[in-house]
Amino acid sequence: MFGRYKRSFPAKLSLYVISFITLLSFVLVGVFYHYSTETLSQEAEDKIESMADRANLRVSALLSKVEKIPDNLGWMIVEYVKEPDSLFSITRRIVEDNREIFGCAIAFEPYYFPGKGHYFAPYSYMDGDQVKTIQVGGDNYNYFEKGWYKGARKQRYWSKPYRDAGDPDVITTSYAVPFMTKRIS
Repeated sequence: MFGRYKRSFPAKLSLYVISFITLLSFVLVGVFYHYSTETLSQEAEDKIESMADRANLRVSALLSKVEKIPDNLGWMIVEYVKEPDSLFSITRRIVEDNREIFGCAIAFEPYYFPGKGHYFAPYSYMDGDQVKTIQVGGDNYNYFEKGWYKGARKQRYWSKPYRDAGDPDVITTSYAVPFMTKRIS
């Protein structure tokens, strides 16, 4: 039965045409696949780069906002705060008014306020939807030895990430700014 098709010109021509079209289809699919994967890969790279640029701009804007808080706070503390307990309400208000930050501390040198003792650092932080205010510093938390405190003794300082004193489940980084004034007696 196949012998008749082997000798027939139209059958041979049909076989050659079908073979050529099949081979051409495979070549075209391969070329299309190659160029489409290159195009998709380039589009993905462009999209990732664009997303990274937008994320970088958002982070830069956020860091700029965070840096302004202590810069604006330092002069006020030096000029107007004579009663140490008023600092608790200042840190609380800063956290309440600036949702982009988790907490705010104002840490003083040993015996800066003699009546407050060796450690005095009012600290307010977010706990869920509430702001909690505590005094940090003591035998269980020597903030004089912490990187954020040591780093900011002479210049503005971004700390390495660490576990927060108010909530150990929170990993945070701090921006600390030194402010200089004479001690209150």
